[in-house]
Amino acid sequence: MPQIQEVFLRSDNAGCYHCGCLWLSLSGISERTGITVVRYDYSEAQAGKSICDAKIAHMRSKMRMYVSSGKNITTPFDMQDAIMGGTGVAGCQCAVVEVDTTKQTMIGHRIKGISNISNISFDGDEIITWQAYNIGIGNKFKRGSVLKSEQNETGLKIVSNFQEPHQMTGNITRKERRMSTNDDALNEDQSDELFYCTVLGCTGQFSSYQSLQDHINLSRHSNEKMSTYDKIRHRWVANCQANLLTSKEMLRPTNCSGDLQTNSEETETPTEYGWALKKERKFVRFSKKVKEYLQNRFQEGEKSGRKANASDISKDMKSLRKENGEKFFNSDDWLQPSQIASYFARLSIFGRKDIENNTEIDEDLNSVIHAIEEQDVRNLIAATITE
Repeated sequence: MPQIQEVFLRSDNAGCYHCGCLWLSLSGISERTGITVVRYDYSEAQAGKSICDAKIAHMRSKMRMYVSSGKNITTPFDMQDAIMGGTGVAGCQCAVVEVDTTKQTMIGHRIKGISNISNISFDGDEIITWQAYNIGIGNKFKRGSVLKSEQNETGLKIVSNFQEPHQMTGNITRKERRMSTNDDALNEDQSDELFYCTVLGCTGQFSSYQSLQDHINLSRHSNEKMSTYDKIRHRWVANCQANLLTSKEMLRPTNCSGDLQTNSEETETPTEYGWALKKERKFVRFSKKVKEYLQNRFQEGEKSGRKANASDISKDMKSLRKENGEKFFNSDDWLQPSQIASYFARLSIFGRKDIENNTEIDEDLNSVIHAIEEQDVRNLIAATITE
């Protein structure tokens, strides 16, 4: 496609994509390829799958068919043959490449708060970041101010080049849902229009108005089970609308003439709507005293063969005292058993040498603790709704 000169990238929040080193490398990639990367947007977590995930599902299906036919997939070349075999996957191409990791020169940067950035725009040597799409003017900074070392040629070697599929374009079809068998009254003018049931909770969709009327007359409503998060969203919308009506009633003038009311209604401007910003989550590092205590308990368990229990350590931290009777840890240093277990898991991976020298354990641990806390909140909400 030689006509392409600019691209807008979009992906999920995987660590290999949501990375400052990748953002700073896009300038050099644009110069070497001749295709300018204008913007990079990330989909919000748990906000649904994109077309890329749908195509990956097609590729996996092709590989399963390849193996079911009696062939094996043991090398990248076998995987390429499985995906591109037959008619291939519409709109997708794949190649086998080798990455020369010795040519990686960019190993760090000075960009702060990467986890809060969802949208990035590139304008020459300037980078503009946003927390949420189209909210505010964004944070602008120079590329050179956050760059530690430039990334030159990557030495990427293409072993087996791209292969064009038999069909480059495809169609996205939607399965029709008919709640009634009476489709004779389908009007040609309404063939592209869908009619939805007006009964609260019913998810029925119909291709003709007559089918909708038959559905309502027969009261064959279909109530799909709503997920926990959908229920929470509906409750939140109801509360917001109730608060909005209350606020309008409080702000409405009570003693004024009809002319004044008419003028106020005419000058009222429509409200601008946008996405609400996410609440910033702050992570607190473990204090040096807490880390030394946990490391000592971990090493004692490794030497004796009897590993310490996270629940027991959590209780000991609350009751441990000094020689003068004062508490050894204050309430801010107390940890939950899940936090202690996660920290021990990191220590077992890094080993004793990394325990003494590694200073970035807490950064990885924060992500683990965040995931555990989110799962605890989900379980609590599900249990509450079930009751």
